[in-house]
Amino acid sequence: HSDGTISWHHWELSPWRDECGTIGGVILFIENVSTPKAINEVLRLLSVESAGMEFSAFAQHATRRIGQILEVDMVQLSVPCPDAPGWAETIAVFNEGEPATNYRYRLAGSPCDEALQRRICIYPEAVCKEFPDDAELAAYNVEAYGGSALSDARGRLLGVLSVMSRTPFRNPEMVRAVISLAGVGIGGMLQSHRAKAAIKASERFSRVLLDTVNSHIAVLDGAGKIIFANEAWHAYARVNGADPRSTGVGANYLEACEAALSAGPDAIEATTLLREVLSG
Repeated sequence: HSDGTISWHHWELSPWRDECGTIGGVILFIENVSTPKAINEVLRLLSVESAGMEFSAFAQHATRRIGQILEVDMVQLSVPCPDAPGWAETIAVFNEGEPATNYRYRLAGSPCDEALQRRICIYPEAVCKEFPDDAELAAYNVEAYGGSALSDARGRLLGVLSVMSRTPFRNPEMVRAVISLAGVGIGGMLQSHRAKAAIKASERFSRVLLDTVNSHIAVLDGAGKIIFANEAWHAYARVNGADPRSTGVGANYLEACEAALSAGPDAIEATTLLREVLSG
């Protein structure tokens, strides 16, 4: 560095893949080996290890890795229950080295509720004494707890990342640093996941809606290929003996119309109009 100090870095290149497994690009991971290993491990989790993962799979992977990084007994990701105000439900749980069954719990009187209110909280020991009404803490013999709120880009609360140990935290400040960093990254991924889920739900609703109308509807891309057709379109094609290879999704309808120009003036007019629309 310009001030004469030296830092050591480890470089790693790795391809990232989309949900279909196709390589979409390259991730350049530069690890500053001068910083605490636990922080570097979290950065790696949020970058290289998460690339191309569905959120549900990433959530399970993240709870396991955070448990390993901090050497704690239990890690969980929880979100507020949409159908039960004042309750939360886990979406991923890592307990004693294995994935565990998701469950619901009451927020009031729990350290998770405090983490949501204060954004982060650490109880290095005797957490059960601080929250005597939390049955889950007592049931799992939890001694130490750390929680970090998950929020979206606008600061709205989405859930909480919790780490728990049956023995006191050996390094509470490291626990704080790790769950703070992990909470920011996981919160962003949860926000992205929900946005994608909302888009998919909207698309499914639109398709169902279009399938209920009697009009024949098809959507073509710029080259004339059919990318969507409603049920009325398919039914009309079947009744009239049309070849699915010419009228179904994936078929180039412009080419099919051009091949049928000899059928008469209606075919010529339809093909001409289709060309004009596609050309703008």
